Amino acid sequence: MGGKTGHGTHPRTPPQIFAVPQAFKDNLKDFQDVTYRTELPVVLHVTLFKVVFVKDADVPLTAWISKAEAVLAQHNFSLNFHPGTKVPIPLQFNGGKLNLGTDIAELRQAAHSTFQDNAAPPRLPIIICEFSDALRQGTAGETQINRQNPPNGRVVLADGTAWLPFVLLPSGDPVADNATMVHEIAHACMLGHNTSGGDHLNILDDTPNVDRTKVSRNRINKFQIREMAKAYFALPKVVVK
Repeated sequence: MGGKTGHGTHPRTPPQIFAVPQAFKDNLKDFQDVTYRTELPVVLHVTLFKVVFVKDADVPLTAWISKAEAVLAQHNFSLNFHPGTKVPIPLQFNGGKLNLGTDIAELRQAAHSTFQDNAAPPRLPIIICEFSDALRQGTAGETQINRQNPPNGRVVLADGTAWLPFVLLPSGDPVADNATMVHEIAHACMLGHNTSGGDHLNILDDTPNVDRTKVSRNRINKFQIREMAKAYFALPKVVVK
């Protein structure tokens, strides 16, 4: 080999970065802005469902709703519920505890059969159900979404059917700060955990081993508001600069 080195194998010194990219700086500033309010009020439209065998006592629904409404109100957002009574539509589902992707597909189809949403804008389905231990492990809720499919994250389930994002909220063992509903609503707006900006009080913070009896999630940053204001279930569609 004569000690020769092949083309492209020489060690390279990474170029020095003398300035933080502008896009990063812009996002960082928005991550830190937790007081921004939209000039126009934005309404997020949702539909509540509950599998009939889930006991009301196992679901802190009133606390979930109160927390979501209070957190969103700080930013000129509100929730429009169907039914207006905030009592979920009973959902017949014989699959038992959710475990597999096929279970989720069957449940979503059951919700569609029960209430075929022809509203404008379409509503975000929030389905209260029971998770298996395997599905529940490591998650307080589950949003079915494909963030690689903009603009709205339409997702294809195990049965091949494509749906707009929807939320599954499990019964039993709720998180102490009652932020599960607003956390999953934010996910349905195409937002990931990384948009929390490392803020333990942010609604999308998922840092493990945080005592939520003491560190309650109640913040939304401007970056997140920008995405929430253009969610498929938001009206009006507000541009946040």
